[in-house]
Amino acid sequence: MVVVLSRQTNDQLTPLCDREVGLYDRLVQEISRVTSPEHAALFARPEHSHDAVRWSAEGQEFTPWNKLNSTQQEKLLQATQSILLDIRSEIQDHPNMMIAQHFDQYRQIPSLDYLYAVDGKPVLTGWGYSGEKGSYDPLASVLSSVQPNQKNRWLVFPWVTALTALSAGILTSLLWNMYYHSDKVCYATYPLAKDVEDALKEQDNNQALNKKNDQLLKSLELLKKQCKIPPVQPLEPQEVPELNPLPEDPKVPDLPPVSETEPLPDQNTPKKQDIPQPKPEKKADLPKDAWDKKDKSMLNGCWHLTTHLELYEQRLFRMSHQPVTNWTLCFNSSGGAGRQVLTRKDGGTCTGPLNVQFQGNQLVLNQPTDCQGAFHLIPGRNVCTRINDKEANCTYIDAEGHRSTGTFKR
Repeated sequence: MVVVLSRQTNDQLTPLCDREVGLYDRLVQEISRVTSPEHAALFARPEHSHDAVRWSAEGQEFTPWNKLNSTQQEKLLQATQSILLDIRSEIQDHPNMMIAQHFDQYRQIPSLDYLYAVDGKPVLTGWGYSGEKGSYDPLASVLSSVQPNQKNRWLVFPWVTALTALSAGILTSLLWNMYYHSDKVCYATYPLAKDVEDALKEQDNNQALNKKNDQLLKSLELLKKQCKIPPVQPLEPQEVPELNPLPEDPKVPDLPPVSETEPLPDQNTPKKQDIPQPKPEKKADLPKDAWDKKDKSMLNGCWHLTTHLELYEQRLFRMSHQPVTNWTLCFNSSGGAGRQVLTRKDGGTCTGPLNVQFQGNQLVLNQPTDCQGAFHLIPGRNVCTRINDKEANCTYIDAEGHRSTGTFKR
């Protein structure tokens, strides 16, 4: 994973030496060859645009220099110096390398604010540049500490020079063992901020638990003093007396067999006539499943008009309508054919045949011939819709479009 550490505009940075194309890749290649890729990871990758440069590195968590405490800053700077001293030591044997020729410039940064901790390891951004206030060399303090003080003229005496050389050799050996390593990189790995917070919370929890434990122990000691349990005396075993065997049971004379008797009736068992029998369910006149299956046999029998209805009558010069007092529709067992009888309020009656068919979910009653009798009924058809298990709503539509609606039931 790559994290972006910082970004600066071109006017914020001034290069300390010429920077060729592909500088970063060549720098990493040379450092990795003379030391290791871990040493090369000290330098962040620069990505240049037309007016700015962005610095990134491999890792997941990073912390800027100004977000670290003084102890963490000191350890991070020491790790940086250790890595730079390793690189400086190895490139001395390769003077023709680019990193050897410009190492004094590449290791400098504008300030310590350009130093980051990425996953606990040091990473330099802005390397090879100076800022508005100049540049900072992480090795300046280390290299100056091992330089002899030229102002002390008394070092020209031979015996003082010999002692100074011996001391300098011992100090150099110690510094060499401290900072220079042939095959290892020494740097500090700092914990993540979240890990530190979690550890502090655990420490607080442990302290609270220890305090509670001490309180419980004190309460237990107090209870022991207040509620002393007397010692229990062990029970002494007692001798069990010997028991004499029980006398044998006297013999019972044999009794004659008893003849079998008929069992008495159980009073709790109710008589058959006392048990209430369920009433047979009434069969639906217009069952929904038969209607959905378009089974016309359900119409077997006669059906009667139960609501007010008026029919139009064709006369010579005008149309009239009369209330119907009785309209009976009777069908055979198959339900496919039937006959109708109409009686008006004035007592006039007419009869005529019917045939039955389903159209979709509606039942249609057609008149193959006119209704004959005391009056002439305009030819038409009854279109019926099922209301419930008992009734159907039928609309009589004559040839001229007149409509009359009524409800029929068995």
